[in-house]
Amino acid sequence: MIARSVVPRALVQCPLSSEPQQPYEDDIHLAATAVGAILLPLPFVVLLGLLALRAALLPIVQHRYRETVTPLRPVHVGMVEMVVATCVVGLAFVSPI
Repeated sequence: MIARSVVPRALVQCPLSSEPQQPYEDDIHLAATAVGAILLPLPFVVLLGLLALRAALLPIVQHRYRETVTPLRPVHVGMVEMVVATCVVGLAFVSPI
């Protein structure tokens, strides 16, 4: 007899990822983003929106490029992360909290 793996009902499978997520993990991130959007100055809110958009689109772009001749490599994602980090530091100097 083959033993079957039983996944607890509390874990939810993400459609683009093979890693299980907690059911309310996204709600906590959404609440933290909303609080940041209310409390932070406008330039940081704009950057927060751009970061949220990038985070939402990255799995979709990775999925689309996975089967092409030029897949999205980790170095490309890393370069985008370096640009984002530089923008965050630069914004901290231009518009301090």
